[in-house]
Amino acid sequence: MSIDHILTYEGIAGKCHVACDETQRPIQLFYAPFSQTSNSAYPGQNLRAIVRASAAGEGGSFLQSETGETLFLSHNRSVNLVEGERCEVFCLSSARRGKYARVRLLRDDDVIYASSEGAWNAGFVQIANAKIIDTPESHLLIDDILESMCTPVATLPSGGRLTIAPTEALVAVDVDTAGRKSSSAGSAGIQSINVEAANELARQICLRDLGGAIVLDCVGQIRKSQGHALRRAFLDTFKTMSLRTVEALPPSKFGLMEIAIAWGRQPIHERLLDDNQRLHPDTELWQALRRLECEAAQRRMEQLVLELPEDAFALFQSRRVDYMQRIKARFGSRIDVRLSSRQRIEVTSR
Repeated sequence: MSIDHILTYEGIAGKCHVACDETQRPIQLFYAPFSQTSNSAYPGQNLRAIVRASAAGEGGSFLQSETGETLFLSHNRSVNLVEGERCEVFCLSSARRGKYARVRLLRDDDVIYASSEGAWNAGFVQIANAKIIDTPESHLLIDDILESMCTPVATLPSGGRLTIAPTEALVAVDVDTAGRKSSSAGSAGIQSINVEAANELARQICLRDLGGAIVLDCVGQIRKSQGHALRRAFLDTFKTMSLRTVEALPPSKFGLMEIAIAWGRQPIHERLLDDNQRLHPDTELWQALRRLECEAAQRRMEQLVLELPEDAFALFQSRRVDYMQRIKARFGSRIDVRLSSRQRIEVTSR
């Protein structure tokens, strides 16, 4: 499987790229809202840091980067750092909810990327001849894809769906065959469902930047030969999409296929949703600004007001000068941004 095209958007809301295969399905996503000014480490970044504390019980040390971010360095026999020592490290995985970014000491052969976008571009297995699509229609497709990342459900190509539930310990994935187009029964039909689910799970893992322990609850009883075929199907599909380290076991007698994948970027659901699974203010502001862009393009002669809920408005206000410069460069002086009295996103005339 190769990358056929990349949907791209860069505007007042920020920047987003979505790599898609030849069937138009998204495979990997780069999301950088203008409101996010975090200096969090990204995989492939070279960082200078200082050792703050040893954590022998956890097999490593806590470091602090030059930007102030806490990092965790796993130790091996060759690592002998002391508190206060300065070092250069290589980021293996970004910080995620409840976990610090993981790093190791920099090596001479490490491939370093100057930006998170550069690291994303280099993370594909096959990207030759991919078309770049940057149109109002592709921007709407990106909006739809981001919205789908806010839900735990992914539809299978032949009907049915996967429900993807990240927890503290692992990612649990359930297969629901309701609504499936084909109702073929028997062992072959069940295997077809499971293979399709395994292939779709591989895509969703890449798209959602999931990692760690992942368990797929397969459908029906699985013979030993079918289990090995299912494992191969998952691994073959995943390895066409991602360069991350992956392992998988054939399904157990309970029908559970266990998968382990190296973490990379922060999972997209953690960036789009807050701890209570509501839209993060960054996401809300992104959606509002995208709506403004669409409305302003259609209502070219009108003076418009973008009304924002409280949290999104506070985020906008924290960089109001920068945002208004971006809006003015695109639409002139006919746009104003205010707090919504009804606590919802609206674009109105003034």
